[in-house]
Amino acid sequence: MSNLSKREYLEHLKLEAIRLRSLKSEISKELYNYKGELIVDVKYRLDYNEETKEKEYNNTVSMYFTLNACCEEDERKSLFNTNIIYDGVYINKYKINKRIFSNLSKNLFIIHFWPYVRELAQSITGRMGIRPFLLPPLGQLIKKDD
Repeated sequence: MSNLSKREYLEHLKLEAIRLRSLKSEISKELYNYKGELIVDVKYRLDYNEETKEKEYNNTVSMYFTLNACCEEDERKSLFNTNIIYDGVYINKYKINKRIFSNLSKNLFIIHFWPYVRELAQSITGRMGIRPFLLPPLGQLIKKDD
């Protein structure tokens, strides 16, 4: 099925689960007293692996997000950094190929994961006793790691 189109692949694609695999945060004590504006930089990348189960392919797509908040006056001074890894399990009767994966990674996968990242960032910062981070909507996502 090397000539499988993106549309054919999507017709049989089912998102089975999204799971938080890892969350690691570092915070500077200075952030609790900082009153200025924060610059929040978001980067992400993704990877996948595949396993075959009873004539279906289980593709686990892992999205790695890094959020870094800096002082507006000094962007080199990081006040908050967190790394988040989510795994999404997708089931399909077709094997994913690199071309389709590349196409899906530019739009579909990030659409599925971004709401979870936004909510988690807002929740953990609020629970830390600092101003909750309000990450931009998906259309304004800042950077993508290569």
